[in-house]
Amino acid sequence: MIASVSGLDHIHAALANGQGVVLLAPHYGNWELLNLFLGERCALLAMYDPPRIAGLDALVRRQRARSGSELVPATAAGVRALYRALRAGRLVGVLPDQVPAEGAGVYAPLFDQRALTMTLPQRLVARTGATSVLGYAAA
Repeated sequence: MIASVSGLDHIHAALANGQGVVLLAPHYGNWELLNLFLGERCALLAMYDPPRIAGLDALVRRQRARSGSELVPATAAGVRALYRALRAGRLVGVLPDQVPAEGAGVYAPLFDQRALTMTLPQRLVARTGATSVLGYAAA
């Protein structure tokens, strides 16, 4: 199913040195495939915001759990769990193109428009000394 992988050695090297890793996986390519691939190879902790479609939540949770990924809510408690995991030298996943709550991000120019953007990835790296990597899956 996966033809090639590039850069996985960076994740493994950081984890082997006890350094946490923030995987930045924007909605480019197939996040679910990336989650499945990494969850089978690394202990992945990822934030999760349940879908608004009734009945879809259980399906998504079941599929992601099959890969070995652990999900935390997209709440303050979930953010605390990410910090703990990074300090313990784990891999955490963040989808950085999510729009944060007002006051939880900064406005930045995007295609000549002001866009509210997430600051969580930068805070996670700065406060834990974790490394960050960009990840995506494409067919």
